[in-house]
Amino acid sequence: MASKMMMVEVKGTTPLLLHNGRSADVLDPLTKVFTGLLKKKAKDRTDEDLTTISSLEWWLGIYLDRQIVTDENYNCSCPVDSKLVLPTFMVEATIKNGAKKSRKGKLASAGCIVTKPSILTHRGPADVNQMFLDDRFHFRCMVVNPSTKTRTPKTRPIFNEWSTILEIMVDLEIINAEEVVDAIQDAGRFVGFGAWSPRTGGHHGMFSVGEYAVID
Repeated sequence: MASKMMMVEVKGTTPLLLHNGRSADVLDPLTKVFTGLLKKKAKDRTDEDLTTISSLEWWLGIYLDRQIVTDENYNCSCPVDSKLVLPTFMVEATIKNGAKKSRKGKLASAGCIVTKPSILTHRGPADVNQMFLDDRFHFRCMVVNPSTKTRTPKTRPIFNEWSTILEIMVDLEIINAEEVVDAIQDAGRFVGFGAWSPRTGGHHGMFSVGEYAVID
């Protein structure tokens, strides 16, 4: 099998908005704290409760290569050397959906494996704890709760200037390097990464392809 590693640089053309699905995991320790606060009726929530909920939403939204911890006051933090990442399942899904634009989705599914999370590069503090304190990385808006039809504020991590390098193991007997790059280019225009991306009717997480290489 003629498998080769491809390194593909992508650069954000629209802000990246993240929403980690871990908040749906009822056994997740951070989710347990978050859902416990949400059990309070809206009219009974204090300003401190609302601030804590917003903070937890932010931390639950990011993807890190290290563990997030919380203290007795629900203040979150992570090791200073923690790296922001795009998880492998997100990158693989985006590439495969991009390949569908040229009817090569099955080829991408069979021939492309994202070998590890992609480290996210952005303009701003390297320390995620300092990033959390910077309003530039907070996106807050009102959304409609589909079950109650009420409007509620939500907080998400946002990165206005970002880039990453995708590491993809490609079976060149199934799909060639040019087809992979074409799929990623289409993904940048029509699919995107993260929340409110073109695939879900939004405009966040769009990107262009920079340099790429096939590693022998």
